[in-house]
Amino acid sequence: MIKNLGKVFFVGLNKFDDETKVMIEKYMPGGVLLKPGVLSDYTLTVAAFKFLNETGKFLISSDHEGGQMETIPYIPSSPGNLSFGFAPSQMIYKYTHMAGSMMRLIGFNNVFAPVIDLLYEGSAPVVGFRSFGKDPVVVADHGIHAMKGYMDSGILPCLKHFPGHGRAKVDSHERIPVIDASYEELQKTDIYPFEKAIDEGAEMIMTAHIIVKGIDDVPASISKKVVKDILIDNLGFKGIVISDAAEMKALSDNYSVEEILKNFFEAGGNMILMGDEELLPVYYKTLERMILAGELSKKLIEGSIEKVETVIGKYHHSESIGFFADVAKKALKFKIRSKLPKKVHVVLPVSKNLSPADTSEKFYEKYEAIFKNFFDVVKITEYEISKGPVIEKSDEFILDIVVDAFRSEEAVNNHISLNEKAPGVLYIIVRDPYDEKFFKDFDCVVTHSMNPISLYETLTIFKEVGL
Repeated sequence: MIKNLGKVFFVGLNKFDDETKVMIEKYMPGGVLLKPGVLSDYTLTVAAFKFLNETGKFLISSDHEGGQMETIPYIPSSPGNLSFGFAPSQMIYKYTHMAGSMMRLIGFNNVFAPVIDLLYEGSAPVVGFRSFGKDPVVVADHGIHAMKGYMDSGILPCLKHFPGHGRAKVDSHERIPVIDASYEELQKTDIYPFEKAIDEGAEMIMTAHIIVKGIDDVPASISKKVVKDILIDNLGFKGIVISDAAEMKALSDNYSVEEILKNFFEAGGNMILMGDEELLPVYYKTLERMILAGELSKKLIEGSIEKVETVIGKYHHSESIGFFADVAKKALKFKIRSKLPKKVHVVLPVSKNLSPADTSEKFYEKYEAIFKNFFDVVKITEYEISKGPVIEKSDEFILDIVVDAFRSEEAVNNHISLNEKAPGVLYIIVRDPYDEKFFKDFDCVVTHSMNPISLYETLTIFKEVGL
């Protein structure tokens, strides 16, 4: 079978758990698109980058374009491309270089941006203010400056959506847009920004699921006339051709997996994007079977794999916020003698900053979700930090988050009394490590941090060693 077959797939992750890890390790896709379900949860973002860095080399991307599409919460929000279209093109370079530099420090090496579609009157809202405007010269100039800003910051930009989605009156997420235009018309308008960007060194272009009646009667993403004849041969593009998401209804409602794979790769495509991670095993196994059956050229797929691996090698780096997980793990101190059951009763402090020099109350709000990621949480009890937890009785094992118990004898006594009211207790000391002395006769963990990543790493270790 073909080595590294997964490299021709780019998979979107809207969650990150054990199932996700197993899937990535098994299929080793060429690219991973981190979506809001992961990026909006700092703990999952850190854990995902740590895992990806340790597992292999990938293109790690986001949809963060600025403006209408912003998915990375750590990057300042921008007015959007349409506003930038009225400003000097050096402004969009300044933004993408800044955003790209931040992306690279977080751990990304790729971004699905910039959008260089033209904005037409009546354009579907999927384009909106993602476009730099209606003038192809302005869009080309700003698109090139945006592209170079990313590249100069170490990020591979993916320009989209070839041959131009702006004329579409409907959203290709829902159905196939049909554009009534000739190739000659598009050359002077929608294709013009792509042509100029290719001349300036574009390395990755995303295709659109649109039908251009003047060129072909099938969607551009799987059209040999659009991809091979125009993009590759006429425009001389030598980089990675990636499809828009395969599950978009414009494609998935009208073509089978086999038809999409065969037509896309034979048209000259290199990577298929799927925003739904559950599609990866389906597409991988189907492609594998088609190659073995001689329905798709093995040499053709090997050429795409080689191209993808070359680009990954150019942009791969190991910098990421994943190192926070290592810092958190090194600070953990365990004293545990009993196994933890699957069903638990969680005891949490009421969110409260304890000092003007304290913004940690926001961390408490993340704990519940983290516990639920690892355990069947039967009940949650909150307590005032100054008083400690007060419960009558619990039928489940208690996981007790301890915050500054030393400040109140009442709090210490109430924490300790949990042992008389439940079948077992684990104390997780997250703020002041000197609280440990009160629980020396009980199972406890000292995290030396209130940050959710410390709790996440604590529970990860429990799972790894079978506690």
